[in-house]
Amino acid sequence: MKNFLRIIAVPAFVVIAGLLAWQWMTSGQQQAIKEQVKRVIGKSPRMTNGTPPVAADMQAGETGLLTGDPAPFGFATGPWSTVAFETDGHTVRPDLQFSFEVPPGSDTTLLSRQWSHAGARSYRMAPGDEYSPAIRRRVQDVALGFSAVEVGLWAWSPSPGVLVTAVVSIDRDGKQVAWFGKDMVIPEDTVRSGARLNGSFLLRDLALEPTDVVSVYLWKRGGKEAFIDDLDLFFHSGEVPGRKLGQAFPLDSTGKAALGYADVVLQEVVPDPARFSAGAPAVNTTVDAIPIGGTGQRWQFKPDEGVAYLLDPVGQPAAMLRPWSATSGRDITHFDRVVAEPTAEGIRLTGFDVVAKDGEERMAASPAPMAVTLQLAKAP
Repeated sequence: MKNFLRIIAVPAFVVIAGLLAWQWMTSGQQQAIKEQVKRVIGKSPRMTNGTPPVAADMQAGETGLLTGDPAPFGFATGPWSTVAFETDGHTVRPDLQFSFEVPPGSDTTLLSRQWSHAGARSYRMAPGDEYSPAIRRRVQDVALGFSAVEVGLWAWSPSPGVLVTAVVSIDRDGKQVAWFGKDMVIPEDTVRSGARLNGSFLLRDLALEPTDVVSVYLWKRGGKEAFIDDLDLFFHSGEVPGRKLGQAFPLDSTGKAALGYADVVLQEVVPDPARFSAGAPAVNTTVDAIPIGGTGQRWQFKPDEGVAYLLDPVGQPAAMLRPWSATSGRDITHFDRVVAEPTAEGIRLTGFDVVAKDGEERMAASPAPMAVTLQLAKAP
């Protein structure tokens, strides 16, 4: 019996000591142990290494940005991809969008016309491709007070059961500091509409250094091919870049003077469960100008531009509105659909993603619908 008690006591002592040690560890030490465990059990993707392109060397044109990243990420499309801010001798480019509609002469080896969510091409991950090339950036080149990364994409596969993970990895001096992943099993989709993957990764507790390298790539399992389209990548700062440095980049196409961002007060609220819940019919985005209660001004979101405007009483754009919540690290305009409704002192915004089910568009369960109230900040 004594020997039996000794056998039981030893592992019990080890467990208790381990629990006490865990409580004494810093969050950084706990994160490091978690990463080691993931690698041992095969739940962590490979470590990535490589030199990020220099942000100042990227070439912006009328239709997008030559990024310097490996194909198929060598060209980012749309006005968001060309936004840049200069600060402390660095060019900060916080947003990238990849439609895979590339200029003539571009490397199209990894692109395919077999399927696309929009446009003519998508990125094809062949059956033997477990990892995509990585998009790499130094922290100082994408954000001021780095707080979060958002990744969104559309995916389709002719074979069921293919698992795709959007991975965000942080490296320092060639060693992996942390990684984050969002999984999606591509559902069987005979109508070829594809499925949406959205991932939001909070980084504000990692104490990142300006020269740390953040890498974003895809990890595919299942041994079958998959097609990726309309990939969005947003690097969030703790503040709106450009606000303290002068006028913000003019994203509108009216040819008028550059518009800055309006100061707003944002609060996350619970979405109306009777109208916004998983499986409910997907209503359209609100594109009309909606009154902002108590102000005489209006909100108007233009999905094609990816910009929300503050309209003055005569209907002219007075500023841009950015409904980004520091609580969750998410911008509500990054959802597939955004519904706007006036309130007594502001406006209520509800965002949700869309999935195709039985030939109908439904609200997605993941990510869950999100709602915020937005008010214009009072002048001091």
